[in-house]
Amino acid sequence: LISWFFKLGVRPQKIEGEKWDLGIKINGKHIEIQCKSTLKIQSPDVYEPTGKVKRFGRYDFTVRKGAGKGNTRNYEQYDFDLLACVALDIDNVMFFTYEDLLRPNGQMLTCKKISSRQFTTSDPEKSFYKAASKLLKSKKGVY
Repeated sequence: LISWFFKLGVRPQKIEGEKWDLGIKINGKHIEIQCKSTLKIQSPDVYEPTGKVKRFGRYDFTVRKGAGKGNTRNYEQYDFDLLACVALDIDNVMFFTYEDLLRPNGQMLTCKKISSRQFTTSDPEKSFYKAASKLLKSKKGVY
């Protein structure tokens, strides 16, 4: 993810002790990014005998603090500005704002599920700028 930001001409920072993983500046605004990654697809695509996709698989990203460390708890609104979901097997990333991760009742998702079709056709740069633009327009948590 860090090398991807460098390709965009953005220099990410990691500051120890912060709640988020990476910090970047866009148009003078500081954006805090929480990174979640997965090594491979959790449920693969299912094909019909003709070779047509019957059901697209999906990537799952646990969206909780301390995931895999036994002491998990939900993120709060100002813990990060953007979530980066990184699929390591296909070397792709998608970005989401905190609001993108809320259920209709206002509670935060604990698992972000992304279809393999959506992930493999997503352009990381467009995904980033769409989420960053949405964030900067909302002005929530960005200084």
